[in-house]
Amino acid sequence: MNRRAKKSQWMSLVQNVLVTGTGVVVFCVFVFMTIWSKDGLVDLMRLSSQKDQIESDNRGLLQENLSLIQEIQSLKNAGVLEQKARSELGLVKPNEIVLVLDPS
Repeated sequence: MNRRAKKSQWMSLVQNVLVTGTGVVVFCVFVFMTIWSKDGLVDLMRLSSQKDQIESDNRGLLQENLSLIQEIQSLKNAGVLEQKARSELGLVKPNEIVLVLDPS
């Protein structure tokens, strides 16, 4: 092989290494950006977990709201309202006498 052919072969090898190296670097950057960048895979997993937690909290709040709606409906009944006022607040009607018995 003459000198010119060896130089050409050497240049071709260098070009192949540079092209391959550039491709590997671009691929690594792409993988890094896909996994760890903002809106990447790690962020997606964090947001998915956060979404699940919010949905769970919403279910609990919905159950609490339904319970409060039922309580409001029951308090619209005068008898239930009076019973709650007497038992929870200790209210009495005018001219009513309250006897407190010692449990011992």
